[in-house]
Amino acid sequence: MMKSTASRAKVSSNLMRSIGSANGLSRQCLAYKQCGASVATRNFTTRSPLLLTPPSSHTLLRPQLPFLHAPGTSAILLRHPMRAELRRPISTNQRGYYQKIYEGLKLALTCYFLILLYHVARTGIHQERIERIYPTPRSWSLWSRWRLRTARSLQDPGRFGKLAVDWAKVAVTYAELLERLEDETIDGAGLVAQENPVDGETVYDTSRMSAEWREGYFHALMGAGTAAEKMDGWVRDSESGDMGPSEYVVGPSNPYPRTSPSRKDAKIPTLREETCAPAYKSPGSFYMKILRTEGFRDNQKLDAALAYADWLDYKGSMKEASKMYSMAMDIAASGLGPERHKVIDEKTGILKETGDALET
Repeated sequence: MMKSTASRAKVSSNLMRSIGSANGLSRQCLAYKQCGASVATRNFTTRSPLLLTPPSSHTLLRPQLPFLHAPGTSAILLRHPMRAELRRPISTNQRGYYQKIYEGLKLALTCYFLILLYHVARTGIHQERIERIYPTPRSWSLWSRWRLRTARSLQDPGRFGKLAVDWAKVAVTYAELLERLEDETIDGAGLVAQENPVDGETVYDTSRMSAEWREGYFHALMGAGTAAEKMDGWVRDSESGDMGPSEYVVGPSNPYPRTSPSRKDAKIPTLREETCAPAYKSPGSFYMKILRTEGFRDNQKLDAALAYADWLDYKGSMKEASKMYSMAMDIAASGLGPERHKVIDEKTGILKETGDALET
C-alpha cells in the first residue's frame, strides 16, 4: 500500500514537471509570437533525406549536396560504378594523347616554316646577284623583271655553276615576258600599235616609253630570237605538253623515232605526230619585229639585222641573207650622215683609206 502510494506520488510529480515545462515552452512561444517572429515546427521523428541512405538504381553513390554535385556529369555514365571509376583515367589519357599530337604538329610546322624561310632567303640572294649582273628596268612589275633576269641567267649557265642551257625553259620564259610587256594592263601601258604586222603579230611604237623600258624590251626580243634558233625543229605535244626535237616524233613521216631520254626506261616515245605542233616561233619573227619597231636605236637594229642574216646564212637562204646584210650596211652607214659614201663602199662594205674621207 505504501509502495503504490509512493509510485503514484512519483508519477504525479513527473507529470507536474512535464506540465510545467510545457507551460514554459508555451510561454516562450507566446513571447516569440508577440515579438512578431514566426516559429517553425520541427519534426523530431523523421530522418532528413540528406542523410546517408542505401544506394539504389535511381540514386547516386554519394549524398546530393550542392558542393559535391558536378553539374556537367552525365547521369548515364555515373549509373554504372565501373564507368564512374574509369572516366577520369580515360579522359586523362586522351588529354595527353592530344597534347602529344599538338606538340608534334607544332614542331613540324616550325620546321617547315624555317625551311620555307631558308628557300625564300636563298632565292632572294640569288635574284639580287642576277640583278647586279643583268639589270632590269625599275618601271617594270616584279614578275616581268624576274622573268628577264632569270632568262638571261639561264643563257649563261657557266657563271652560275651549271653545265647546259635549258633552251625550252628559256624560250617559255621569254614568251611569258613578251606577253606581259605587250599587255596594256600589265607593263605595256603607252604602246601604240603600228599598221604593218610581222608574221601576223602586231608591231608597236615604243617612242613614248622610257629608255630603260625600251632597253629591256630589246633584250627580251633578242633573247627570244636566240632561243628560237636553238628551238628550231622542236615540236610540242598538245596533250602531254612534252617538247623535243622532231626525230623523237612517232608518225608516218618518222617510222623509226629515237627514244626520248626522259622515257628511256619505259622505251616509249612521248611525242606523236598527230598531236604535235611547232614548239616555238621562227627566229625571223623576233628579229624583224626589232627592225620595224619605232623607238629602237640604230645599233640595236644593227644587231638584230646581223643576227637574222647569220641565221638565214646558216639555213642556206643565201639570197635572203645577202639582202639582210645589205640592210645592216644601210643601218650602219646611216649614222655617218649624208657623206657616208666617202667613208665606206656601200656595195662591198669596205672602208675607204683616203685621209680626207671624213672631215672632223
